[in-house]
Amino acid sequence: MKLERLSDRIIRAEFDGNIDLADYASSAPANNFIRNWDEDDFFGGTFDDAIRQAKTGNPEFANPLFEGISVLEAMIEEEKTGEIRDVTGEYFDVADFLSGEPEVFRRDEIGLQKPVVPVYANIGVNCGVDAKTITNRGSAVVALCDELQKNGFIVDIHAVCSLSYNGSEYHSVIKMANDPIDIDALAFSLANPLCFRRLILTALELYTGRESCQDQAYGRPSEYDLPDLFDTGLSGFYFVSSNHSEFRSDNYRTLESAKAHILGMVEQFKESASQIILG
Repeated sequence: MKLERLSDRIIRAEFDGNIDLADYASSAPANNFIRNWDEDDFFGGTFDDAIRQAKTGNPEFANPLFEGISVLEAMIEEEKTGEIRDVTGEYFDVADFLSGEPEVFRRDEIGLQKPVVPVYANIGVNCGVDAKTITNRGSAVVALCDELQKNGFIVDIHAVCSLSYNGSEYHSVIKMANDPIDIDALAFSLANPLCFRRLILTALELYTGRESCQDQAYGRPSEYDLPDLFDTGLSGFYFVSSNHSEFRSDNYRTLESAKAHILGMVEQFKESASQIILG
């Protein structure tokens, strides 16, 4: 885990996957509040469940919701990969022939380029969002990433969480392999309430050096680098925290409604791929 202070009021932690996050959370004192809070329906399980599942992943949350649907397939275009030098080819290089170069023929090789689609998933939610909504939303995002990957895209996935607490911003980033994506690990990060509510909130206790952050209800979810992303001109999908105006719990009340909502985001992206679609 890499912890750095970007300014007086901005702290950023980067975890090398779920296991690194679980190991960090495990270092919290045994009497810390989140480790012992027994509302398992709210959290999705116990602290020990969170540690175990962070290591195994959650294949049960990785549903092929978009199988058979051509997601963004039209964006895959043939692009020239470069000029190939050989002893045979499509055309002849006179200068190389006169210089004695044996590979005097050239050909242009065409191939499919893997487009990169950035996906930012902010897992921060407030206490009014139930565990099932978290799971439905996360499962649908995982399914989108899986289907994009199957269609030849490289998914630049960012699992993030930002919390405003006691006048400071705490950014947590879980690094994810993206070529290929570890779908089971991604499902834990995005679809399992234990990741945010047990591990990230325990991490907040460690960032602040507190046994409990209940004095401010463990802070307020906020957006990770969203204004900066708009300034860079990047495109892709950004799944916002529950405090953002674009977030609607009803969109993720069921797995089918989550699927329908994300397909709507895909249609927006197909209309103009040079934008960030919020959802």
